[in-house]
Amino acid sequence: MSHRRRSAMDKRGCCRGPSSRGFTLVEVMIALVITSMLVSVLVSALYYVFRVQDMLRGEVIERESSLRAKAWFIGALRACLPAEKSSESAFSGRALEIRCETMEALEPRRVPVTARIVFALRRAEGNAYALAYAEQGKDAANPRTIAGLPEGEAAFRFVDANGNELDRWPPDRSETEALPSLIKLSIKNSAAGDTVWLVAPRADPWLPPVPKNLLGIPIPR
Repeated sequence: MSHRRRSAMDKRGCCRGPSSRGFTLVEVMIALVITSMLVSVLVSALYYVFRVQDMLRGEVIERESSLRAKAWFIGALRACLPAEKSSESAFSGRALEIRCETMEALEPRRVPVTARIVFALRRAEGNAYALAYAEQGKDAANPRTIAGLPEGEAAFRFVDANGNELDRWPPDRSETEALPSLIKLSIKNSAAGDTVWLVAPRADPWLPPVPKNLLGIPIPR
């Protein structure tokens, strides 16, 4: 009888091996800690990837906007028309403003006609400027900003046919040079280096003198 009882106990003991027991609380807690650490690392990596994507997207948009504004600026000023100093359509420039009559205004038109435009440099946040644009008769009172410029001291400069760089146009002399040979938007920054936008007007900057009769009245060409 004792032999049978011992055999039954041996059978029950052999069924209760290490593989049949469940996880302890310590093991479950360790597994949860490891899982949470892996999840946190994965979330941090995804956050970093998304942040880099946003930064790159922002840089691309900013770069594209700057290039587009530069193309507008150059295109509009290249099409400026020469006119006499006394004319309302004459090109005039100062350190912070340019006015001219152009064939390539930024506002779309059904019929290609000239428009009196204004480019102006205005103070922005910090040590930076913004490039503003307006057209006579439309938004002259409320010019719109078309580009934010890099930090630095910005100014328009004008180069005559002799290579002299001037801070205003037309020059105070008797020649009939209606347009500068070069128009420069200069941004001086000692840390990042200078930035220069150059525009060469397509029209001939020299105008023939207006013929007059003996009474001093201009003769129509």
